[in-house]
Amino acid sequence: MPRVTKRDQYKRYQELRRIWLEPLSGSFGVLTPTDQWKVHAFYRPSERLTFEEFNANLREIKRRRPGLVHVAGKLSRQILTEAARLAAVRLEPMPSVVARGSKRRVQHVREVTVTGIVRPTPDLHKLAKAYLEIAKGMLEKEERDKQDTDDNSTTDPSDPTAS
Repeated sequence: MPRVTKRDQYKRYQELRRIWLEPLSGSFGVLTPTDQWKVHAFYRPSERLTFEEFNANLREIKRRRPGLVHVAGKLSRQILTEAARLAAVRLEPMPSVVARGSKRRVQHVREVTVTGIVRPTPDLHKLAKAYLEIAKGMLEKEERDKQDTDDNSTTDPSDPTAS
């Protein structure tokens, strides 16, 4: 079997990067989170790398974690296969249902699969947005509690005219 060249590895990196940047790809989800970390450690698809930077990373990985070369190659093929499968599914036309003279309901069963996608670096924008939403919710709750307390303190329970 022929050896995979650095140029071949770089082409695979570029393809993985393209898949990584697709908003709804989900192809990385075919792997467990641990295996996704291995692919990220070897190929670094979340980063924009030149051929020279990629080769420097390859040299470092081969020196520090030589077994990762083979493992990451196998895992990347699983991602690429899944991406091709998903692309083919997206191209298939949805079947149209035409009811002719029938009042029966036609139900389509849709299968939904949820998978985890690891992120090598935190998405600071999403984190900031989440923290702001949490803070906003806490402030609103605090204001409601204060308003409830104020409402309860203004009415005198012994006053028969207050209701």
